[in-house]
Amino acid sequence: MSDRKDVYWDELGIAWRAQEPQEALVASRLGPALKLQAGMVRAAALLGLPAGVLGLGLAAWTIWAGVSGHAWNFVTRGVTLGLVAVMALAGAAALRTALKGEGRSLRESLDLAILRAQRLVRAASLGCAALAVLAVGGLTGYAIRTRLGRPPRTSLVEALLALAILALVLAWTRASQSRALERYRRVARALFAEDGGGA
Repeated sequence: MSDRKDVYWDELGIAWRAQEPQEALVASRLGPALKLQAGMVRAAALLGLPAGVLGLGLAAWTIWAGVSGHAWNFVTRGVTLGLVAVMALAGAAALRTALKGEGRSLRESLDLAILRAQRLVRAASLGCAALAVLAVGGLTGYAIRTRLGRPPRTSLVEALLALAILALVLAWTRASQSRALERYRRVARALFAEDGGGA
């Protein structure tokens, strides 16, 4: 039988008992989550940086080729690639800052988990925006080529379907990391309410 001294009786005669979070249990479950987060952040940052640099170079060459050859669909393609490359670099830069630091204590581990979840949500949002830019740019280029009497041989439906699949993956990543972010914040508030809570 538990001690009745920590029981609070409300005005309805219902007994309530405060339950303290178990820091050891939280720490044991947070470790694998941090490793998974670190892997996702590292992979996205390593892919985003070279993709952004190559994208900017390809965008500049495509715009130059389009202007010099009066192929306006190339100009549209180059502008689209440039915008996507800038978004990729912005996402990679945000993720690289989340790779620094180590969670030596439970408080530091929670702060790091919150930071990485925030960066992953931001990167996934930028990825969705980049896919939207690609879709609009692709449709615009397709319309220009069709109007000029030179429709592309590749199927527009297949390209849009591939973009839709990527968008679903990024949307799932954003939703899962948003839920993880809220969970980490609730745990931080519960454990460190007296110190001002988590981030």
